[in-house]
Amino acid sequence: MVVNCNDRTLRTFEVIPAAGQPSPFHFQAQHKFQDLVGRTPWSGIAFSGDGEYIMGGAAHDAGHNIYIWSRDAGALTKILEGPREPLTSAVWHPIQPQIVSIAASGDLFLWRTKWTEIWSAYAPGFEELDENVVYEEREDEFDLEDEHELTRKKQNEEEGMVNVFSNGPSHNLLISYKLRSSALQDSCQWTPFSSSIPNDIQNSLPSLSRSQDNIQVDEYDDDDQIALIITPILVEVQPEVDGSL
Repeated sequence: MVVNCNDRTLRTFEVIPAAGQPSPFHFQAQHKFQDLVGRTPWSGIAFSGDGEYIMGGAAHDAGHNIYIWSRDAGALTKILEGPREPLTSAVWHPIQPQIVSIAASGDLFLWRTKWTEIWSAYAPGFEELDENVVYEEREDEFDLEDEHELTRKKQNEEEGMVNVFSNGPSHNLLISYKLRSSALQDSCQWTPFSSSIPNDIQNSLPSLSRSQDNIQVDEYDDDDQIALIITPILVEVQPEVDGSL
């Protein structure tokens, strides 16, 4: 229970059932609340909806202020400052954190908590800003496809071996053998001609050997693996009168 006393002090009492005594209740004083500086009289007092706070409306002729104290600690928590009109009464909403005060002019003032959204709690690493900041993004930050990845794929395609004899992949340009290191001493011969070239032209050309420039030997880390890359030979063939080779 809260009481507005003549000495301009608000006092809270705890109501205790008094068993076995003539009075059914016993009142025990807990805290007293007052304005030590201005010695303000109070015109409207009430508990908060949950009973944790006590409100007192200041009866100033040139002010419309509401004082809020903590009921358990007895300390002043907040002062709500309104227009320069006398306050006649104030009530606290029984459920919502809202206060309605009445001025001498008859105006009603609604006081409620100002909610501040904390965006940093929605996503990890989210940064809360007090003011607007112009963000300068990277050139490729919001691209649908990574430009660096496309450049890397393009370079890999350009470095690949080009087959000039057929439209499909060539299987006779890269030949892998399982050989011992001693087998490198033997000559490796290979003539990578397409079957579309006439036999008389194939027979007129010399065979390729390992010592020639158009055979490249690439040794891997494993001594038992040897890859022979045969560079294809381009042969310029003059067509006959009827248009056939």
